[in-house]
Amino acid sequence: MQTTFPVADGLSGAFLLGPRRRPGLPSGPGSVEQVVAVIVKRAYTVTAAGLVPDPAGPVIFEADQPLGDESDLVAYKPRGDLVVIAAAPPEPLSVAVNGVVRMQQPGPPPPPVLTGLAWEPRTGAARLAEGGDFLAMTQALPDAFENTFYNGHRRNAVVGGPVRYLQPGDQVVIERAGSVRTAFTVPAAVPQLRHDWYVGQGVDDPALWRRRTQAFDLDTLVVHFAPAVAYLVWRAVWPVTLDPDGHGPIPFDANRRITVTLEGA
Repeated sequence: MQTTFPVADGLSGAFLLGPRRRPGLPSGPGSVEQVVAVIVKRAYTVTAAGLVPDPAGPVIFEADQPLGDESDLVAYKPRGDLVVIAAAPPEPLSVAVNGVVRMQQPGPPPPPVLTGLAWEPRTGAARLAEGGDFLAMTQALPDAFENTFYNGHRRNAVVGGPVRYLQPGDQVVIERAGSVRTAFTVPAAVPQLRHDWYVGQGVDDPALWRRRTQAFDLDTLVVHFAPAVAYLVWRAVWPVTLDPDGHGPIPFDANRRITVTLEGA
C-alpha cells in the first residue's frame, strides 16, 4: 500500500501494523485485533511566541534509550500523553490544559529520573501491571494486557482522571520551580488522512476505487527544557478487518493508498 506524507518543517511519518485490545472489551477470545496505525510526528522549538516548527527536530523513532526506552511506534493510545523532560533544575511541577492542571509532580523525582513528569519506565511496576507479559511476547497480546500500557506518561502524576487527547487551540501551561512559567497554544496545523481501496478483480479500474477519510488523534505532547523543544504525535488507527460500507471487510491486499495532508497551516 502506498503511503504518502506531506513535506513540512519538522514533520515525519510512519505506517504500522500492530495489536491492541478491542476498546471496551475485557480480555478473552476475540478481544485482540490487529490495527493499521498511521503516525505523524512534528517537532517544534518553544519560544515566547509559541511553538515554531523545527526543521532539525526529531523524527519518528523506534526507541529513545536515554528517555526510558519509549517509542512512537505503538498501535494505539487510549488516552493522552503529557510528558515534560528537564536535564537540570528548575524541575517541571505541573502541566495545565485550558486552565485545568492535568499532570503534577508528586514530589522530588527519584534518581536517575530527570523529572517526575518524564516517561514512565516500561519495566517499572506501574506499567508492567498493565502490560502483562508484553515485554516477552512474540505474537498475540498476553491476557492481562491493557491498552494503557502503550501510554508513556507518569502514572502517579495524573490529576483529575485520564488525560484526553489534545485539540488545536488548547492552551498548555507548564509551571516550574522558581515561578518559571512556559505557555503555548496547540498549533492549528493538523494532519488529515485519505484512504483508498479497490473493490474489483484483476487489473485496477479507477472507477472501482473507493475512498474514505480517517481522523487523527493528537495523543502525545513531549516538551524538553534542555534546550526548549517539543514534539507532537498524531495517530490514525483502524482495524485491519475494516468494513467501511457494510459489504464485508476489505482484504488487506485490496488497500491501495493512504494520503496524509497537512491542513490549517
